[in-house]
Amino acid sequence: MEGSCNLRLSLTFRLVALSLFLARGLTASDPQALFEKARALELSGDWAAAEAAYREYLRHTPASPEALTNLGVVLAQQQKYDAIKKAREDMRKAREEMRDALKSQ
Repeated sequence: MEGSCNLRLSLTFRLVALSLFLARGLTASDPQALFEKARALELSGDWAAAEAAYREYLRHTPASPEALTNLGVVLAQQQKYDAIKKAREDMRKAREEMRDALKSQ
């Protein structure tokens, strides 16, 4: 009984999160909309969809430490440890790029 209740709550949360995303009038091509969609999917526990959404967001904004960190969390939930190593390397490179950009200003 408890499992079916948790499943219903999870499904309800997913619907509410995605409804809020759509209600804001954001388009899927808007990077901020992609991030918010990824975050909503992550919070709902839809790990595979959240991973896909974070990867799409990172195609637009590759140096986002927050998105790279969140992607690492989503990958860990799916036990994709080799992909976590790659995301960690990407995050290191993003930090270096940000540091270099700040130095050049």
